[in-house]
Amino acid sequence: MADFKTHSVLGTMAGSAFGFLCGVAGALSPVRSILAAVLFSVASVLPDLDSNTGTAKKFLFETLAVLAPALIVLHLSFETAEQGVLLLLLLFFLVRYPLEFFFERCTEHRGIFHSIPMALVLSAGTLAMFYASPPTVRRLYAAAAGGGYLFHLIVDEIWSFGLFGLGAKKSFGSALKLYSDSFFITLLTYLVASLLFYLALCLTASPDWEYNFLPRLPDISFSRFRF
Repeated sequence: MADFKTHSVLGTMAGSAFGFLCGVAGALSPVRSILAAVLFSVASVLPDLDSNTGTAKKFLFETLAVLAPALIVLHLSFETAEQGVLLLLLLFFLVRYPLEFFFERCTEHRGIFHSIPMALVLSAGTLAMFYASPPTVRRLYAAAAGGGYLFHLIVDEIWSFGLFGLGAKKSFGSALKLYSDSFFITLLTYLVASLLFYLALCLTASPDWEYNFLPRLPDISFSRFRF
């Protein structure tokens, strides 16, 4: 199969072409075309997250460990800056180490992450994430994310088959698949994809859908705590 460098280079080229075509066709503005290209490029390396020694996994968790705590802290209120900094550091270490350790123990290389249903999950999640965008925009974003993921799987299959007629390797057919060895994991993946698509439809129909059907969480304030 292709390595991380190959996937990142080819994915960036394909993502750039996707964004360029969207811009030329007038479907997306220049800024949105760039975002579509980035979504495609990033998605094109995500299937290798199930590799315990993969550069993609290391890159993702290092990025997630920075962005996720920052987004959470921004939605909380603090009486002092020190409270926010301490919570930020705590969340960073929780994401960077325990979550990554758990992820490594629950995944296997060329498992469900190298499959078509995971591309559906990513596409549906992207569709739900950009529910406030115009219909054409969010659909193209979802196509970019899902397309980038599928592009990775296709490149893996091409490399497994051999570019110069050397014959198929043992890994041929293990990327573009509809299921994994585990029936439960396969069923769960399809269920998550279905729920995300349903969520995207609900959010599209009514932006206030989550406030009408989901329990409201109380506002969290750390003003009572002293550091």
